Amino acid sequence: MGSRGRCWGRARACPRAQRSDRSRPLESGSPLAPPPLRRPSDRGWSPPFGAPRSRPDPSGISKPIYEPWLRTAKSLGCPFYAFAYDWYRDNLETVEKLAAAIAAIRERHGGGPVQLVAHSMGGLVSLALLNRQPDAFVHVLFGGIPLRGGVGFSEEMHVGLPTGRNQRVSDPHMLFTCPSIYTLYPLGRLDCFAPDGSALDLDFFNPGSWVEHGIGIFADPGEATPEHLEFLGWALGRARTFREQLIHRKDAAYPPITVVASHGFPTLATAMRHGPKSVRGWDLKSMPRRPGDQRVCPEHALPPDGFEYERVENALEHGAILEDPRIPELLTPHARG
Repeated sequence: MGSRGRCWGRARACPRAQRSDRSRPLESGSPLAPPPLRRPSDRGWSPPFGAPRSRPDPSGISKPIYEPWLRTAKSLGCPFYAFAYDWYRDNLETVEKLAAAIAAIRERHGGGPVQLVAHSMGGLVSLALLNRQPDAFVHVLFGGIPLRGGVGFSEEMHVGLPTGRNQRVSDPHMLFTCPSIYTLYPLGRLDCFAPDGSALDLDFFNPGSWVEHGIGIFADPGEATPEHLEFLGWALGRARTFREQLIHRKDAAYPPITVVASHGFPTLATAMRHGPKSVRGWDLKSMPRRPGDQRVCPEHALPPDGFEYERVENALEHGAILEDPRIPELLTPHARG
């Protein structure tokens, strides 16, 4: 690629604090930190309420999720850099770290634009930076990213799903403390319904809606405190600010954008309050699922209105969506020297 480099953004989950020091589980520049929650377990951690998500590797431990894609990227014959980050942290903070990483790569290669490939939440961070510095990129490929947002993460946020044998990483009490999680949801109306099929008037970014509708930790009466509500207000405010940075800029000259999405698996797209299969007040089973990658539906993976992009679909699951054999061909035309 001559003076240009390719950057790949991926998330790295860091070890989490034990319950004894969970009063400050992350350092995101917040003046607030969620107080410890009272858990229904003498051990300090209770098993998630749901069943394990189906995965190719039942143990969920040894499967190298990104290894096939990283091998492919390194074989494409141009400088390659991986940007790893803790996806639990505030995405406004992560954008700044990505900006610094991209600036260093560009300086190392003569100042030219880079080609960026992003997956999952890394794509949200990348789109925010793309909006800020469109001239820093020659091409961006998004794979399996909730660019428009949806309810696809609600099983973890509200019910809880183990990742393999890890009971902690996707537990509602843990996720409540992570500002980035709230950026997975859209600024507009959520696809949430009452049992009679009528749409719920639910503002996800209003802390009062969480209390009124019993979302996440607020489904358990008496568990959350005013301090938790205060923290939630701060975290939702940060998430709203971040989401607003993804809106198309009419004055920007964007590089080519490729969106890779999957339609191969039933994917959560709607939720029902007090439905027949409710867990703690929310039914995430009764409403029809839509084709997707088990995380993101194709319609939720599209950039916000105004962006021009090439759309490519496959039938791969979320963690493998970049293993599409067509991706090298999608990248090569833009990796010119």
